[in-house]
Amino acid sequence: MSDIIVSTTNGNITLDIVDHTVNVSIDSTPITLTLAQGTTGATGATGATGATGATGATGATGAGVPVGGTTGQALTKISGADYDTQWTTITGMSIGGTITSATQGSILFAGASGVLAQNNTEFYWDNSNTRLGLRTTTPSSDLSFGGNQARTLGVERHTGGNQAGHNLTINSGGAASGATDKNAGNLVLKTGVSTGSGSGYISFETAAAGAAGTTDRTPSERMRITGDGGVGIGTTSVNGSALLHLSSTTRGFLPPSMTAAQRDAISTPSSGLTVYNSETNKIQYYNGTSWGAHNYISTTATLASGSWSLSGGLYQQAISNANITANSFVVVIPDNSSFSVITTAQLLQANTSGSGTVTVFAKNQPTSNIGVTLQIFNN
Repeated sequence: MSDIIVSTTNGNITLDIVDHTVNVSIDSTPITLTLAQGTTGATGATGATGATGATGATGATGAGVPVGGTTGQALTKISGADYDTQWTTITGMSIGGTITSATQGSILFAGASGVLAQNNTEFYWDNSNTRLGLRTTTPSSDLSFGGNQARTLGVERHTGGNQAGHNLTINSGGAASGATDKNAGNLVLKTGVSTGSGSGYISFETAAAGAAGTTDRTPSERMRITGDGGVGIGTTSVNGSALLHLSSTTRGFLPPSMTAAQRDAISTPSSGLTVYNSETNKIQYYNGTSWGAHNYISTTATLASGSWSLSGGLYQQAISNANITANSFVVVIPDNSSFSVITTAQLLQANTSGSGTVTVFAKNQPTSNIGVTLQIFNN
């Protein structure tokens, strides 16, 4: 610091301040004074902000975070090295890719809130055998259902306005186009496997028409094929001795109706083949060499108590009917009301005894009239 010179009437005083030391000289005579440092004073008020400086140069790119990228892209690794990444457009799964959380056989679907999900116990694909399993992980057919409960395959009801239901068609494969004399594929409908004395049957159910209106007509069984090949129509209790069992109280059996010329045009008819001759109005059957007619007549008669005659140790009575011929087969059926009389008389089998007559035999003479039904079969 420069010297400070103070002039007085008695002479000059010189002050020289260096590092807290004040050197005083009076008329060039030095006097040294040491000053102690005082306490720091209060901080002064902040000055006004200066003008903004120029922007500095751009720094180097940070490791692992490349510049750029667009909406929907994600950072993916280029190599195994840390921070070696790039922006990649996500395009979804691709063939040959791996889904680390999926199990073998999974068929993926959108679950709740669109979350990707799987459920092998309900929906399973056996890629080795190209089979699809529903509620089974071991499908044995091209399409297999789990066997622990009944399953249903069907078309849902129409959800539109006043609309009928739609068809469900199942067909086997056809021969190759242009192939020569090749069969179509067979359509096989079969039951499951049974064991021991168990069996299975195939049931056909349909919805019958009812009164006009909107009431639902629930399908019910109309035909059944039993495990041993018996066919029942109109019954669910197929008679075990019948190959075909028809049951109805409102409808009958209608054989094919045709003329004699149409009947004779049948190629190599089998013995027992039956048709209805529309010209003679008779049911006819083929006996192996020619066509014969089934002629069945049912009528009633009365065996009068006083008309029995004893011959050869048996009581007998003839019933006359013009429909009886020498070749007729006649069944005599007593009325239920005559049961006690029949038991006492011990009525025996009837025999035809020539054209127009059938004879009934009894061990004991009936004491009351017996009403009977004659069933006459003629060829």
